[in-house]
Amino acid sequence: MGKRRLWNGVLVAGIALGLGAGACGDVTSDSSDHVKVEAQKCVTCHLPDYQNAKAPPHVDALPTDCAKCHTEKAWSPATFVHSWPLVGVHATLVCQNCHVGDPPKYVGTSRLCYGCHQKDYEGSPYPGHQTFPTTCENCHSQVAWKPASPVEHPWPLLGAHSSAPCSGCHVGNPPVYKGTPKICSACHIDDYNSSPFPGHQDFPTSCQDCHNTIAWKPASPVDHPFPFTGAHANTPCLSCHVGNPPVYKGTPTECYGCHAADYASSPYPGHQGFPHTCDTCHNLVAWKPASPLNHPFPLDGKHATTACNNCHVGNPPVYKGTPSDCWSCHQNDYNSSPYPDHQTFSHTCTDCHTTNGWVPASGTGHPEDKFPIKSGKHSKFACADCHDASLGSTGKGNTNCIGCHTNAHTKSKMDSKHKDVKNYPANTSSVNYCLDCHPKGKH
Repeated sequence: MGKRRLWNGVLVAGIALGLGAGACGDVTSDSSDHVKVEAQKCVTCHLPDYQNAKAPPHVDALPTDCAKCHTEKAWSPATFVHSWPLVGVHATLVCQNCHVGDPPKYVGTSRLCYGCHQKDYEGSPYPGHQTFPTTCENCHSQVAWKPASPVEHPWPLLGAHSSAPCSGCHVGNPPVYKGTPKICSACHIDDYNSSPFPGHQDFPTSCQDCHNTIAWKPASPVDHPFPFTGAHANTPCLSCHVGNPPVYKGTPTECYGCHAADYASSPYPGHQGFPHTCDTCHNLVAWKPASPLNHPFPLDGKHATTACNNCHVGNPPVYKGTPSDCWSCHQNDYNSSPYPDHQTFSHTCTDCHTTNGWVPASGTGHPEDKFPIKSGKHSKFACADCHDASLGSTGKGNTNCIGCHTNAHTKSKMDSKHKDVKNYPANTSSVNYCLDCHPKGKH
């Protein structure tokens, strides 16, 4: 049987395993005589695997240090330490793509891109690479061989240029690269000469003043005398630059230069007495609606959507001298209001009304100290719920507590309940006598 061996705690016969003496360490009853498994070489057991390996062949090509590529978790697949990282497309290739021959060659295989990609270099027509260095990584990446991204281009290939074929600028057969101009007009001179909107004859050839690499159109003149924002951003050049050919030099830059017709024909309001500084009321977002910036009071709330001729009446409408107080426009509302009747009220409409809405009024003129309606149980009622116009014009005289507090609060029931109350106005004709004792509507 030969000497007995210990393998993973199990005594086995060395000869039965086919192992020579000392292959895995002689075992005796003395533990000090043990040879650690870690000290053994993998190839001691895996020599047949090494000798028979075909993908790739290991004999004379790879060292016998199995642990460099194999792990104890699994013999296959091997995890080898390549001389440079296999990332991108390289991670999906089989070894024989680069290690050619029969058997494949490993030792001495070139690590340069050009070593494998020489045919790509020599056969490339777009562009012809004859004048290029053989450092492929200058333009190609491991993510994909195509498209290439020239990192040494004399200017960044951004925007639309990033997807333009090299032959778009580098013309000829073979294409010319060395000496190709870098200025925009060298490629875009036909665009410059043939552009009708606007005609470029009086423009400089520095295309980048108005165009960018994101897209040739639409152009955005960066040296325009005022910013193209709001509605102007979508206005064609010929709307302001008129004529055949269009006139650019000397075109007015003030609003009135283009908007004189709008000024002259505006009926709401007629602009005859207005200055020509359109931007006082109009903005670049939209010509209409206008927002008078010098109005004597802020046009907020409902006033923001009210037509000018609602307050500025006449034909033509009158603007200068138009009163700015609320009562001047809301006099009819004041005179005709039944709930409550306003005859004894002041003309300061803002005491009760706001610009958010004429109705309902906020009742800020109510005698809160005597009878609060902004808080408590009465805050949710409308004026007419308590003030009965049929009982009088306004104020305390037309309030009818019993009109709301029915059932348990009828006149007869209240008289009976208060019969022991001193000075209770029994049989009184007043409908709001409750307030004599309950001035704030509380028990």
